[in-house]
Amino acid sequence: MTLNELLSGLPPEISDDLTPEIHNFLIESKKTIVVLDDEASGTQTLFDVPVITDLTPTIIKDAIDEAPPVLFLLTNSRTLNEEQTTKLHQNLGETLKEFQDDVIIISRSDSNLRGHFPLETNTLRKALEIPEAPILFIPFSANGGCLTLNDTHYIVEGDNATPVHLTPFAKDNAFPFSHSYLPDYLAEKSKDPLDIQSLSLPDLRSGDISTKLAKLPNGSTCIVNATSLKDLNILSLALLKSDRRFIIRSASSFVQSLAGIPSRPPLEPYY
Repeated sequence: MTLNELLSGLPPEISDDLTPEIHNFLIESKKTIVVLDDEASGTQTLFDVPVITDLTPTIIKDAIDEAPPVLFLLTNSRTLNEEQTTKLHQNLGETLKEFQDDVIIISRSDSNLRGHFPLETNTLRKALEIPEAPILFIPFSANGGCLTLNDTHYIVEGDNATPVHLTPFAKDNAFPFSHSYLPDYLAEKSKDPLDIQSLSLPDLRSGDISTKLAKLPNGSTCIVNATSLKDLNILSLALLKSDRRFIIRSASSFVQSLAGIPSRPPLEPYY
């Protein structure tokens, strides 16, 4: 399918750039976005953010006490087995539990749907003792050419949009999968039944999803559709204004959106 065919008939994106407002709201909230990054490429869409590779509790606590707007914890969990991943996220959750009023937790993973999901988010939810927190599932990636529409995830190359299960990523040796339609993908990956919800493109482009976020059932998993950073920005602003706790599973673009960090061109080569 061509990208134009896929995107035809959608409501228009909002015209406003919400990035400065999001950034100011985050700074005024004094919260820290703590990103548990399962592979080192997650910081590539950002700049001027600290990255911690030593995951001992004292190091993490000292870093959070400095109250940066964004803090990356490099877990490299995509290289670990399930037992190692569970233990790591249990320990991280216990460390982060005392900061729950001051942090927003993002489990950052692959926009091509590879990684320990929902193992990591479920382990965090248990360790943080917030079983009621909805999980927001946001695999959109602007730089990775991945978008989600009608709850189906696509990889875009040129003018072609291919359902992700038809790409080589679905045949990954460690994290294979069979579905691009995300309710089926989530069911395939989960060992337990899930309450699957969705935020559609029309929902987001209405400009206000606060009510929908507030009404998500406790413990549910919510698919977030998005075809641009502007779509994510609507969600980011609503999340920062919400008093509800969420656990977020996303690709790197949502970290950029929630932090209100603008895009900038790559550095020029130095000779």
